[in-house]
Amino acid sequence: MPLPKGRAQANTGSAPTAPSRRRGGTSADLAEDVESIVIPVAEQVNVAIRPEQLGTASVERELDARGDEQDAAWRAAREVADRPARIREAEHEARADAAGFMVQGDRTLVARAGEDYVHATTTLSPWLRRKPWDPVRYVLVTGVLAMADAGAVASAMISMGDVVWTATVLGVGVGVAAVTGGLVGGEVQDIRQARIRTRDSDSLSADERRYQQVFSPPEPWMPVTKIAVAVMFTIAAILGVGIFALRSDLEGTLAGTCFALLAVASALGSAVNAYMHADLVADLLGNYKKAYTWALKRHTKLSEASALATHPAAGVEAASIGREHDALGQAAVAKVDSMKWGVLRRNPHVFGHGETVPNLGAVGRRPRTDIHLVGAESDRDAA
Repeated sequence: MPLPKGRAQANTGSAPTAPSRRRGGTSADLAEDVESIVIPVAEQVNVAIRPEQLGTASVERELDARGDEQDAAWRAAREVADRPARIREAEHEARADAAGFMVQGDRTLVARAGEDYVHATTTLSPWLRRKPWDPVRYVLVTGVLAMADAGAVASAMISMGDVVWTATVLGVGVGVAAVTGGLVGGEVQDIRQARIRTRDSDSLSADERRYQQVFSPPEPWMPVTKIAVAVMFTIAAILGVGIFALRSDLEGTLAGTCFALLAVASALGSAVNAYMHADLVADLLGNYKKAYTWALKRHTKLSEASALATHPAAGVEAASIGREHDALGQAAVAKVDSMKWGVLRRNPHVFGHGETVPNLGAVGRRPRTDIHLVGAESDRDAA
């Protein structure tokens, strides 16, 4: 952007311009200018005083106007320079306000989720029985048992001449069914642990009452649970009979019996695996942890909205450009003002060497009216 310049020309020299952005107004330039100043020697050591009837000279008015011109030019330059930044700031203001409102509201939810997680962990940790690495073990064992049942069924059907993909799909379905039936073992473990944790409501602390379901006694052995256990054994029995029928037809009764027992063992092993993994307290703490983790991720995503960064950045940029141009404008006005005083200095025969001042007495001396002589007061009293 070109720097503002004066428009008129005066007989005192070229029009004043704004200082250069790179080296204008440096201390070296100032020292050079000061060193070049020569005060004319007055004749007979008489100092010429500015005539009182002179008033404000035309050249002074001209240079004052030049200073006003520089000030206005730099203010206009500021408007041009920071306009893009102020436009960006205005464009993102509404989105920044909306994003800030969402982030502020979500901050409360994140804090509450964190408090709930910490409170639940502190209160229920003594009742936690699941090991930290147990979820990995549970998933691996479940996958291996499902693949074992699926492989036993699929291999037998393929040996009988069935299509590979249909045999594979059926085998996977049978393996998943066996593992699903084994989940009943987890329900049995939950009932057992509930009986261990059962406490009277009056004996619970204020913190423990927030998790009343953890310390409530289990319901009596419900028919639904009995049915679920019966279904689990039925799945294991059907799996064993089916494997026996397939293998015995291909490899004989002994082989069929062996494969059938292995299939039943894998189904029951799935129930034992679920029984060992089940832990109501661990599941509850895991839910609180997931809620807190999801809240953090949601809050992080909301806080990364581009408007939250673009809006304040544009405001800072506009303010910085404004301060820069204000300072450059003040420097330009001061430069014109110094040029005016230079004109007066070079023409003492018209403007004098300075203005009159009141008579202050000898330079560096002043009457002393506050001197207190030691013993003066006692002498007056004696007199």
